[in-house]
Amino acid sequence: MAIISLSSDLGTRDYYVAAVKGAIYKDNEAHKIVDISHDISPFNLMEAAYVLKEAFPHFPDGTIHIISVDSESSNSERGLIEHVVIKHQGHYFIGPDNGIFSLMFPNGVELVHNLSNLIQNLGESTFPMLNLYSQAAIYLISGGTLAILGHEKSALYKARSYDIKEDENGLTGTIVHIDSFGNVITNIHKSMFARIGNGRSFECFIRNTDYGINKICEKYGDVERGNALAIFNNSGFLQIAINHGANGSGGGAASLFGLQLFSKIRIEFQKTATSLADF
Repeated sequence: MAIISLSSDLGTRDYYVAAVKGAIYKDNEAHKIVDISHDISPFNLMEAAYVLKEAFPHFPDGTIHIISVDSESSNSERGLIEHVVIKHQGHYFIGPDNGIFSLMFPNGVELVHNLSNLIQNLGESTFPMLNLYSQAAIYLISGGTLAILGHEKSALYKARSYDIKEDENGLTGTIVHIDSFGNVITNIHKSMFARIGNGRSFECFIRNTDYGINKICEKYGDVERGNALAIFNNSGFLQIAINHGANGSGGGAASLFGLQLFSKIRIEFQKTATSLADF
């Protein structure tokens, strides 16, 4: 039986997540449900996309991923938001077409349908994760096809992305996630760092201050406890951290440096000499 994963900005203080699980188990107590995260910052599409994109490849093919962040059907900025089901890379994704999936898959997906048929049967909802997404997942587990749920769509809504600014001697990236330890994860990938840096020495400046880091560590223990470090995480993205630092226990990198989601991180590489005057 396929796994159903849940991701949202609903938290666990209220009844919301429990109600979604209850609705799925009510169909069949043997269903397998895995929580990815319910602590995504409210309405934060960039963080939601990052969390799910990093998690889903570790699940078996056929897993159904439900994600609910800023999923209201009506939005003054975007107009009507469609609810969709996507098939991509052997997985299914169910959620709002509000930009989350375009951030996850900027090059497009294999197949996407809206949930128009399901909405016609069940009606609109102010709690789509419970009343639409869970039911769509149950349809899929029962052998249903995407066509049963709604009509095929040609494209996904494109949300604003935070592109990396690059020049000959530097990169400016954006913090896309802050984990529970206060580590900050940027959208600067190891491959881009290597391509622009080309083996040159560098300094990573934090929040436009004079404080910089000039070494990429392989593990946290490469620096003394309480010291800052830069490291590429398991997915190859640049992360700024404090060895043995944590929110509420000495402070993580986010609190110590005053960093927030969407704060900028600047990497300056040693300039390449172009003439004798540069020596």
